[in-house]
Amino acid sequence: YEHQSCLCNQSLRPHLELAAAAADLAVLHFIPSSTDVRVLVHASSVTHPSKNEIVLLRGDLTSKVLDLDVVRRYVVPAARLVDFVVVGPSSTSSSQQLVSVWRSVAEDFVYVFPISRTGPKVILGQRVKGLDTFAHHHESHDLDFSADVADIDVRFLYIFAECIRHALSAASTAVSGAALRRLALEAVHRECQDQARREKQTDANAVRVAVWLQLLQKCTKLWAVENIPLGVASIQGSLVLLRRNHTSILFPSTRAIIATTGSSSSSVHHDDDELSALITPFFASFSHRDVRAAVLCEWNVDLHVDLTSPSLLDTLRRELQRGLVHTNQGKSLPTLLARVAPILAGDATAQSAVLTALVDNLALLDASSSSASPSSSATAAPPSSTDLSLALHRMGAVVVHDMLAATYAALGFLSFLDDAQPSFVAPATLQHISTALLPRGLALLRKWVFYQWLFDQPSSPDTPTMLVQAFARHDDDNDVQLNLATAVLGLLHKVHDLPALASYVHATRQHDVVRVVVRYALQHPTDDDGAVTMYLTRLLGDALVAEAVVAYELNHERRHITHILARAVRSYITVLELEHRSTTTAAATSQLYEITGHLKETAPRPYAAKFILQLLHASLVFHCSDDVTGATEFIWYNVFKLALTERLYDEAHVALHHVVARANSATVDECVRHFVLQLCDAGRVDVVVGFTWGALDAKVEDVLQWQAANTHANLTIKRASQSAVSVLRLLYSFLVKRARFAAAAQAMHALFVRLEPDAFHVDVLRVQRDALLAATNVLALVPASQNRWFIHQEPKTTNRTTDPLRVVTASDLRRELLIVRGKLKLVGSSAAALAGQSGSEVVSLLLKHLTPDGTMATNVALAVAIARAIDMDVKVVVRAVARDFAYSSGTESLLQALLRHAHSPDAYLAAVDTLLQSHAPLPTWLTDAAVAAGPLTAVALLRLYLDHGVLDEAVALAIDHLVPKDLSQPAFQQAAAADTSPKHWMPYELLDKLLGACDTVGGDDVAPLQHNATRLKQRLAEYFQYVHVVDAAASIRRQHERRPTASSISSTTTSSTPMTWSTN
Repeated sequence: YEHQSCLCNQSLRPHLELAAAAADLAVLHFIPSSTDVRVLVHASSVTHPSKNEIVLLRGDLTSKVLDLDVVRRYVVPAARLVDFVVVGPSSTSSSQQLVSVWRSVAEDFVYVFPISRTGPKVILGQRVKGLDTFAHHHESHDLDFSADVADIDVRFLYIFAECIRHALSAASTAVSGAALRRLALEAVHRECQDQARREKQTDANAVRVAVWLQLLQKCTKLWAVENIPLGVASIQGSLVLLRRNHTSILFPSTRAIIATTGSSSSSVHHDDDELSALITPFFASFSHRDVRAAVLCEWNVDLHVDLTSPSLLDTLRRELQRGLVHTNQGKSLPTLLARVAPILAGDATAQSAVLTALVDNLALLDASSSSASPSSSATAAPPSSTDLSLALHRMGAVVVHDMLAATYAALGFLSFLDDAQPSFVAPATLQHISTALLPRGLALLRKWVFYQWLFDQPSSPDTPTMLVQAFARHDDDNDVQLNLATAVLGLLHKVHDLPALASYVHATRQHDVVRVVVRYALQHPTDDDGAVTMYLTRLLGDALVAEAVVAYELNHERRHITHILARAVRSYITVLELEHRSTTTAAATSQLYEITGHLKETAPRPYAAKFILQLLHASLVFHCSDDVTGATEFIWYNVFKLALTERLYDEAHVALHHVVARANSATVDECVRHFVLQLCDAGRVDVVVGFTWGALDAKVEDVLQWQAANTHANLTIKRASQSAVSVLRLLYSFLVKRARFAAAAQAMHALFVRLEPDAFHVDVLRVQRDALLAATNVLALVPASQNRWFIHQEPKTTNRTTDPLRVVTASDLRRELLIVRGKLKLVGSSAAALAGQSGSEVVSLLLKHLTPDGTMATNVALAVAIARAIDMDVKVVVRAVARDFAYSSGTESLLQALLRHAHSPDAYLAAVDTLLQSHAPLPTWLTDAAVAAGPLTAVALLRLYLDHGVLDEAVALAIDHLVPKDLSQPAFQQAAAADTSPKHWMPYELLDKLLGACDTVGGDDVAPLQHNATRLKQRLAEYFQYVHVVDAAASIRRQHERRPTASSISSTTTSSTPMTWSTN
């Protein structure tokens, strides 16, 4: 135990040099040793080729350390291991031996290996006799009828004695010889007395024969030999290979032990004489093989009662042809007709066809009669004559019986019409019935009654046709006698008087015999109460189920298996009805539990659910809805489970509501959960959404919520109920169907959050996008009078004691949707992991990895929209793009598109500032667009130029955009007449700073700058003079208006002013 527990905690794979998926099973055997640990290991696999070797490991073994070394490898040719065993020292061998059994597709092998401490590492064993050798040996014994008992080894007789002890249930193993014979005789005598007392029979010889046959049946069953090995065992020092039924391979066959010919008792051991005297007389009279064949024939014919007439007629014609041509097979013809006669009853077409076939084969009868040997007895008729006469008589009896029944029915109907004189029948028709049909029917009735009497007459026992009387009778007992041997016939008679004997056949699992026995017993009811009938009907149902299992294992037709199970269910329903009428409700409920459990355990799995449903539906009539035994709850619960198995969802839904009305809350929760998950796995989302759950709506929603929270958000899971994506989509549809739009949006947002850690694949991102779109759309369906938001619970972190709550609105959904769309644009072009990226990071990656293609404008617009949605400063984005452009890693078109979509003066100034900081040249379009972006942008741009010392651009900007250019006489006159000063705002401080900076610069290389500075000064002087004159003119005008009476002054002023203005 310690060694095995240590090995269970460690891995042997490295020591056996096995691959990761090379071994599924292992067989281990410890060799006792006082010095070290020695263990034999064989690893095998179902799906991979196994190593055909047994490895001997030796070393130390503890619960923590596995210090074993491979010391031996016992190798065999390509085969699969059955079992192996270590045999200790014996009289023939002083060392231990490893005996192993192997099998291949065609044959079996037994190899023996020496286990020694020295020798080569790889050992090839010695092959000994295997199963094939023993099988041929047994076959030769079976064919040799004259084999003498003296040739059988004493060991075989000892094993046979063990079988007798087992059959007699003898606990002592020391009984042998005369004591064994005395023990067997006492047991048989005891059983004979018990059966005679129970059955009250006077024929003691018949009872004794029946008991001996039962004993021999048990011995024969233990004697059975199969060719499927199970393993190796050691019995008293001799190696024995075990079969499936745990009998030895050295076990001899029946005929090898029991000889049919006499032998000299002097040449046989004393035990042989006693066993032979005890067994031989009764075994020779027990034709076990014939009985089994007869029972099988009876069983098959009785089962296939639903065969169509054409196929049955073909079978009959074939049997007729074979039975009449081959006289040694003629006995099968009356047997077949005896079996199929109940099937043909009432089918006039089939009866006519059989009679026609029999008449057509009379020519074969004549041919066989003419070819008979002239030396044969004149009074003896050929076998074909007897067979044909029996066949004709049997079919004649069937036709007479049917015609008599039809005549009775017709006369009954005609007599009713003649007596009642109904108004719906015409008077002429009633007159025809009274005058013609009734007299003719009476004549036909007398005719068929005479024929029936004729067929019932006994025949002379001196003729071969004496069996016609038995065939003409409708007693099933006589029908069975024609086909079954004496042993089974005796068993049927015993069952008729003592039905408890059917338990013996049922216990030995001979279900075909059970079928015949029970049918015979049910057709001959006794005066006892219904307990016996109920018990036998239950046995009949069990036998039919067992036959269905055998047919399923043999791959029979589905129609055949369905027919067997339908008959079994009818038997079980009869049992329930008898139980309900004769016993208490508790007993009927217990019977229902037992039958249902039996069908679940034994019926073939593909057919079990369908027929258990039939049984449960039929049993509802025997149990009221308010029973206290819980039978109704049991029925509806099983109907619910089985209907799910058969995919009958409507029926399962009805059964679920019945369970809800009767079961406790735990059972209801289990059923709802099982139902919903089963529908998910079956892909029937429409059923979950479309069913009217009523009070179970909350439970269905709870199941979906719990399942979504406890499953993986993985798109590759095959079972839909184990994927959070499928479950949350189902929850969304379920809630939308019930107009709970906010909760449905919350479900889709939960799906988005669950997939966020895995949002690096395009499929996951698409699912997130669809979830957010669905959440946005369904949240818009919420009425305006209600709150268009829902609560989202953030995942718990380590430094938080409670889960934080967050209100999610439509704007939040749109923001997250924009980010997901940005990630979808980046899939394939970005190598960075997108899972967990923030909005600002997505904007950065989106602008960095764009290419100058046709989608650039769309992508830039998306980046700007994301930045604005997350309240991100657009200047940050512009500076980043401008920096890339300055260092030649970006494109001018990208910066231009970004500024055009941003359309903000601050964005243009940020771009200029970034380029100036990077000492990069300013594009002409950038300065023009910056000046045009706002009225004061030129002043801010001048300040930037001065801050970065860019004097050339600053002087050009001042000349072009800061100093007015329209200093003409019309403009002057217009400004003076309007009495307004110029509206231009001049940054005097910046201009003074600019001119001062230009004056401090000197040298030949700044000549253009000095020239432009001079121009700026001239422009400023002109502008200042212009402003001064305008101000003076406005001042004089205002003074003149205040003194309107002084004409001289006015004329003087008027005459002198134009001279001064024109001069200026």
